[in-house]
Amino acid sequence: MVLIREFELRASEMYTRAKIGGYCHLNVGEEATVVGLMDALEPRDYLFNTYRDHGYALARGLEPGRIMAELFGKTAGVSGGWGGSMHLFDVPTRLMGGYGIVGGQIPPATGAALALTYRGQSGPDAEAVMCVMGDGATNIGAFHESLNLAAVWRLPIVYVIVNNGLGMATTVEAAAGEPEQYKRGCSYRIPGQRVDGNDVLAVRDAARAALQGARIDRQPYLLETMCERLRGHSVVDPARYRSQGETDRVRALDPVATLPASGSPPRGGSLGGGRRGTDRRTGRGGGHRCRRVRRRQPLTGAGPAVRAHLCHRGAQRATPPSGRAGGDNSMTDAAPVGPVITYRKALQDTLRAELVRDQNVFLMGEEIGAFEGSYKITAGLLKDFGPTRVRDTRVRPACGTRPSVRRASSARPSVPQCSGCGRSWRS
Repeated sequence: MVLIREFELRASEMYTRAKIGGYCHLNVGEEATVVGLMDALEPRDYLFNTYRDHGYALARGLEPGRIMAELFGKTAGVSGGWGGSMHLFDVPTRLMGGYGIVGGQIPPATGAALALTYRGQSGPDAEAVMCVMGDGATNIGAFHESLNLAAVWRLPIVYVIVNNGLGMATTVEAAAGEPEQYKRGCSYRIPGQRVDGNDVLAVRDAARAALQGARIDRQPYLLETMCERLRGHSVVDPARYRSQGETDRVRALDPVATLPASGSPPRGGSLGGGRRGTDRRTGRGGGHRCRRVRRRQPLTGAGPAVRAHLCHRGAQRATPPSGRAGGDNSMTDAAPVGPVITYRKALQDTLRAELVRDQNVFLMGEEIGAFEGSYKITAGLLKDFGPTRVRDTRVRPACGTRPSVRRASSARPSVPQCSGCGRSWRS
């Protein structure tokens, strides 16, 4: 747990220093759940994961330096530098990837469990699949289709919902008709259980029992772990949607800060991969060390343009294009006409102007309300226009586009927003 915490804090530091590109999601606050789940798995089992995957790779046994190299886009990374933070993949440990699409791992994990039924017999030594997802993935069709097939075909799979209370900024209660997520398997007669995700041993014991049922009886299972993320949705999210009281409550539940003394052996035996004699505050002592990622190690990519993009991630500047040799440079050399603004500001101004111009216009999109979208294009709109005109959908662009098309057919215009790509369009 301490190794994961120290790794994540260093990853956050490197991201803010523009050494890591793309998105970066941390397991800070979820360490007990991560370690408990991974200790329950056998080396022969398969793991399908979310994009919040650093801690799982560490607890599965991957060398910290290789993981950090992947975050840096280095060829020595676990995915050769091509996957980055959200796509850690390692065949020897049967880590079948982190998935950048919400719920994208659920159908492949179910298919892997189906393959196991063809490959071997059930029994205590059989292989099984664990599919980890966040609470935001349970409202998509793939979740329900997969659970239905797992029940019908009796697949050796354990679905784990890591419920940290928030899908980006939307609470589970605001997004799910059944907020007790483990009960969502009842429709498919899949048993479920909710455990304290801050109790590493409770998580381990529950996961072991679920995996044993999957191996011996081919009984799929739905396990929900209740935990908290101590930071925002990603490194760049300041989590302003949390009140100070909520922030203090979450910090008090920090599983690393409340670890038992290192001299007290845990009940039921030691946890695999534990660090003996480790100082919980500094992370120093036994266990793995993150080796320094060599700066001169080649970045994955075909040419200097790719390397420049990775090295200068987040730089808010543009290089004027140079004219062709012997050609007319008037288009590039001419002074700009009118004020120069960013694409973000242009979208913000346009959306606000439409909402003011026509009272029938409303916005519908992925986390565009309290979270204000990944690129903050809808900043301030929920406060100014209210929830009936700025409507959140839960971490799934299709949930915004389809209802918007239907609403358009009833002659009320809407502007779907995809927070992940920053696009908007009028329907």
